[in-house]
Amino acid sequence: EEGVMPIPDDLAAFCEVQRPRLVGMLGLHCGDADVAEELAHDAIAKACEKWPKVRRMEFPEAWIWRVALNLATSYFRRRAAEKRASTKLQALPERAVPDASSTWAVEVRQAVASLPHRQRNALILRYYLDLSIMETAQVMDCSEGTVKARRDRRTSKQL
Repeated sequence: EEGVMPIPDDLAAFCEVQRPRLVGMLGLHCGDADVAEELAHDAIAKACEKWPKVRRMEFPEAWIWRVALNLATSYFRRRAAEKRASTKLQALPERAVPDASSTWAVEVRQAVASLPHRQRNALILRYYLDLSIMETAQVMDCSEGTVKARRDRRTSKQL
């Protein structure tokens, strides 16, 4: 196809050898074959993105194995944060929620929707779900400082 770059032979060979090794390693690490398969694909995608650099490494296998383990760590960190957030949300007392069609609710949704994606996520997690800064950072897979910066960023439209 026009505009599609051919896959270098050495990259194809690397992926062919590493894919089953990654799936096996991650399956043992995660205890879930489906998660292992997904994380292995993500690690291979990262190798493809960085192949010009990775191919020059003395031991590129070590690089992709570390990437795969980092992806698994992030996956479980996000799951744990989501579980804590869900538990926290379920423990909250029932609140009176304004009618979703009220003018106020529509304006708030529009204002939040107008924010950049990551800032919107930080505000929703932090204030709507009432997560701590640390929990928000874990869900967003970023530093606490990043959460604070996104939370405090001023926009032209004030909420």
